[in-house]
Amino acid sequence: MHKTSVTSSKENILLSGELILSKSTLVVTASPITYAFTKRLFPSTKILYLPNAISYVPTQSGIAKERWLIFIGNLGFGQNIKAVEYIFRIIEKLAKIRQDFRVLIIGSPLENVKEFLRHSLVKRGIIKFLGSVPNRVLNQILNRAIIALLPFF
Repeated sequence: MHKTSVTSSKENILLSGELILSKSTLVVTASPITYAFTKRLFPSTKILYLPNAISYVPTQSGIAKERWLIFIGNLGFGQNIKAVEYIFRIIEKLAKIRQDFRVLIIGSPLENVKEFLRHSLVKRGIIKFLGSVPNRVLNQILNRAIIALLPFF
């Protein structure tokens, strides 16, 4: 009986999603796979592909990669604040065994992360909050970073 309720809950979620998509006048996806899948299921719905809401332009220059781990996200969303919390927990552990990297957190508003700005990892320069940055600067950072984390919700 429990399995039936789980199955019906999953089916309800899928049906709700289908209903929402079928009634939407515009759907924006950040993934080309999601775009293709959604377009196939709902061909009459206007669907846009916006890659992570930034215009990334890779360069072929000889710029050396930095040991930067970057997080890009709107710090006005609770999910992204939670992601920053997880990043701090992970980096606290990692920083005990390695110090040859930096974490750059890109996003705003910074007033939503005031408690993190006083953290020892920030004071030691391991984690740095950059706030909002223009796309050209973001492209430079992305081209030099070894890992980029983007929120997914």
